[in-house]
Order: sequence, then C-alpha cells, then structure tokens
Amino acid sequence: MLNLNLNSLSSNRGPAGPAPIPVPVVDFSASTTGPTAGDSVTFTDLSTNSPTSWQWEFPGGTPTGSTSQNPSVTYSATGSYNVTLYAGNTGGTGSLTKTNYINVQPAPAVPVEETFTTNGTWSCCPGAVCVEVIAVGAGGGGGAGGAQNVTFDRGVAAGAGGGGGAVILATIQSGDLTSTVPVVIGTAGSGGNAVSAPSSGNPGVNGGASCFGSYLCAGGGAAGVGGNTNISPPGVICAGGAGGTGVITTGTGTVCTGGAGGGVCVRQTGAISVNGCDAPLVTGTRSPGAGGGGSLWDQGAITTGSGGIGRGPNTVCGLSLGASGCGGAAQGGIGTVSAGYGAGGAGGAASETTSGAGRPGRAGVVKVIQYFS
Repeated sequence: MLNLNLNSLSSNRGPAGPAPIPVPVVDFSASTTGPTAGDSVTFTDLSTNSPTSWQWEFPGGTPTGSTSQNPSVTYSATGSYNVTLYAGNTGGTGSLTKTNYINVQPAPAVPVEETFTTNGTWSCCPGAVCVEVIAVGAGGGGGAGGAQNVTFDRGVAAGAGGGGGAVILATIQSGDLTSTVPVVIGTAGSGGNAVSAPSSGNPGVNGGASCFGSYLCAGGGAAGVGGNTNISPPGVICAGGAGGTGVITTGTGTVCTGGAGGGVCVRQTGAISVNGCDAPLVTGTRSPGAGGGGSLWDQGAITTGSGGIGRGPNTVCGLSLGASGCGGAAQGGIGTVSAGYGAGGAGGAASETTSGAGRPGRAGVVKVIQYFS
C-alpha cells in the first residue's frame, strides 16, 4: 500500500521566482506634426513599463535615426513622413510606427527687396502677388546769401532753404504691373552760388522727381530763394522752397507732401535777434523738412544767426529721410545737411562782401518690395 506524506512533499518545494518584467508599451508625441520646411521637431517618448533603451527611425529627417529618449529632427523637404520608435527593457522590446505622422509644409516665400539710388530697371519675380513701392523725391537746393557793401542802407538777407522731396507709399497688384518697369531717381537740387557785393543771392535748383514707371511719381522739393538785399519794408520773412508733391496713377497708398524750407527775417535797422532756426516751417507727415537761411547782416553789424532747421529725421520702411541742418553762420558760412534721402538744402549766409553759397539737397530714392502668397 502506497503511503504518501503530503507534508513532506510540500516542504521540498523551492521559493517562487520573480515576476516577469513587462515589455514597454510604446507611444510618443511630437512638438509639431506640421512643421515648415527647415524647422526642427522635438519628439517625446511616452512609453510605459520603464524602457531603458530607444531606437528611433526618421525617414526624410536629419538625422535619420537616434538612440536618445527625446531627440530633435529637422525636415528640409515638404511631404509626409513616418516615424518609428523601438523601446526596450530587460523584458523585451516594443515598437510603434505612426504612418504619415509628420507633414512638412513649404516655407513661405521671403519678400524680395530692391533699393534704387540711381536710374535703373525693376524686374518682376514670378509668383509675386503685389509690390509695395516707397518713393522719395529729391530735395531742393538752398539759396545763396546776399552780399551788400556797408555803404548801402538796405538789409542783407541770407538765403532760404530748399523744400524736401515728397514721400509715397503705394501698393500695386501684380496683375497691374508690366514685367519690367523703368525707375527714375530724383537728382538733388544744387545750392545757389555765392555772389560778390553788391548783389542779391542766387537761388538754388529744384530737386528732381523719383518715379516708378508711369505708376507713381514723388516730386522733388522746390529751391530756396537767394538772399534779397533790397527787401523793404523790414521784417520780411524770405520764403523757403515748397515741399514736393506726388501722385499715384496705379495702385493705392499715401502721398505725403515734403516739408517746406525755412526762411529768415530781414531787418533794416537795429539789433538783429531773429534766428533762422525759429523761422516758420511746414512739414509733411513723413517727409524730411528743408534747411532755412543763414545769418543776417544789418547796417554793418554781423550776426551769427542760424538757418531754419528741417524737421526729422524720419524713417519710412527702412529708409532714412534726413532733415536739413541749419544754415551757415555769418561771413559766408554755409549750412549743413544731415544724411538721408530727399532733404532740402540749407540756405547760405549773408556777408558784406561775398555771400555764402546755398547747400545742395539730398537725392531721392525708390524702394520696391515684392510679396508672395
């Protein structure tokens, strides 16, 4: 008869082994699934069951693979791309492929800019939907100061400043444009030449217009008048050159009149206290102003008054529109003009023997920006 000792069998069993480690359940995410070509995408491992190793596959990306847990990848070409992740631990390896997970979009076309400071021809780029044109007319030259011998009993006047060029900002649809457009840049007006006594000052020269074909033109500023040695009655203000005006024939936009040049007061007797920088000025919304006259001479007394100062500088769409400086000091000095486009020239100073010349204005400019869809 078989006699089983169950207690003895039970006591001979070994201890239970460790529970098996579960294989990772793989998942992941991306910082974006619709990047623009050239952008970087960061992938984040979301796998459970504590993976300790990773192997990524990125067809179409750079790099094409990685063993990092959370790698970054750059996609340079448009299209749809799969992403695969293998995540492993001592229990095994799991995997997941997301089909067409990354959809790379084309990079937007960068606007094309071209700035003309000399005459030339603009050419349209294929695919442009519209262009923005910024045109600035040239500044007028300042007038020279007058010169008068001290034996004369009239006041000696300084020259007035030239007007600033007009500024245009316009948008033209590509369907309204020809494939090429001639561009004309306004020439700066020269200043009036100095004169010897007895004589009134020479006027400056008008600034030229800056045009984008027949589509628009920004007019130049008018020249400043020369100093008049026979002004009567006293206390007259010499008018500065008028600011340029403009026109848009095709497209939409804004036309800003240029700033007018400053003038100076002329007094026949007594102390002269009027400073040309305090003379009235008219300024355009975005346009540079123009310089005013230089110093004054009255009954043998030389003063050091400055010319009218232009308003500015202003910046429009990356273009610096400089304002003219004050006119010159006494005894034939000439004023200065600050950097920029379209500023009017400062007027020359007066003297009892030889006047100061007027300063030239600044040339115009045309900037064309093409935009794409």
